[in-house]
Amino acid sequence: MTIIRAERPNARFAIIRNEVLQDERLSFRARGVLASILSRPDNWRCSAWDLATEGREGRRAILTALTELETYGYLQRVRKQDEGGKWSTCTYVYDMPVDNSVDNPPKSVDKKATEVRLPNVGLPNAGNSTLLKDLDKELDKAPKPPNPPQGDLSTPQVRKTLPILCC
Repeated sequence: MTIIRAERPNARFAIIRNEVLQDERLSFRARGVLASILSRPDNWRCSAWDLATEGREGRRAILTALTELETYGYLQRVRKQDEGGKWSTCTYVYDMPVDNSVDNPPKSVDKKATEVRLPNVGLPNAGNSTLLKDLDKELDKAPKPPNPPQGDLSTPQVRKTLPILCC
């Protein structure tokens, strides 16, 4: 196969490592989704649906590619719970595979351990509300879990993070 290259652009182009684009563990679909995401500015936000509307792939295919990227360390999903009990997921995409262990969270991730609490559901129609209040008091008294080890974030493993929202 002969490769004929166009003139190199001066603007609106992405630099992606050959090792990433030639990672044989990844399907071509996953490589394409990764290249599309890495071509965006830092802190770009989107959903799997947004990615699916840009091309011919459906949402399920995009979700499959994102799961594949997560398996091989190019994507990390971090679930957090806010003070009101609402859960959210932050997704980080890397331009090189990284270790997805708890010991190596991205720099912008809140490193505090998640506190599990009863949701604030208002006045229940049934049940013993006094018992629920007592249980909530016990949860407040319980010792907080220790913070997980933070790892060395100065290593070049964490190169570029692009938070995206995946539904």
